[in-house]
Amino acid sequence: MKFEKKLVAMCAVLALGTAACDVEDTGDTDGGAGGAPIGGAAGGATGGATGGTTGGTVVAPPADPELSATWSAAGLEVTLHTSAENGPYTFGLAETGNGENGWYGEDCVPGVKNGLDACHPIPENGMLMLADVATPAEVAPGMATLLGEGMSSGVTYVVIRATEENQGCWTWGHNPQYYKDALGCNDATPYVAPPAGGAAAGGGM
Repeated sequence: MKFEKKLVAMCAVLALGTAACDVEDTGDTDGGAGGAPIGGAAGGATGGATGGTTGGTVVAPPADPELSATWSAAGLEVTLHTSAENGPYTFGLAETGNGENGWYGEDCVPGVKNGLDACHPIPENGMLMLADVATPAEVAPGMATLLGEGMSSGVTYVVIRATEENQGCWTWGHNPQYYKDALGCNDATPYVAPPAGGAAAGGGM
């Protein structure tokens, strides 16, 4: 229930055009990954949705999004290659590779960490570009992140579908267990680019 309430709250926040989460400070100012998790939703975020009904007929939930995160010297590009139309979605990232000394101010987990509690809204087209900035004061939801390309090997990502009917979250990167424990997320579905010939081929993130 906690996860569902958070996602509904995210919808309300997104509808008002505000992306930062104004959650009461939990006192966890060290940003440690060892902070108490909020716990998974009842039953977890299994594939994202429970579906709905139309005239007594069960409607299948939308497919999980296929995701990618690509770093460059300028920052981070996150793309929902599929299912972007089934949003809204938000994006979070955590520097789990640096343990308790990592950056968690943009992790989308409830509670202020490292003096910040930001969560990045993903545009309707499924493409989010975050510039790499140097100080926490410069972090802007949907625009800029404190993390950079040189830290990318230690970053864990999450994409959250914040619709009332089809909630869910997907995680990948350095330590997906961080978001599985905190939000009950599933492993993300990696995007596989088709080869030059046009036919899809197997692969990973």
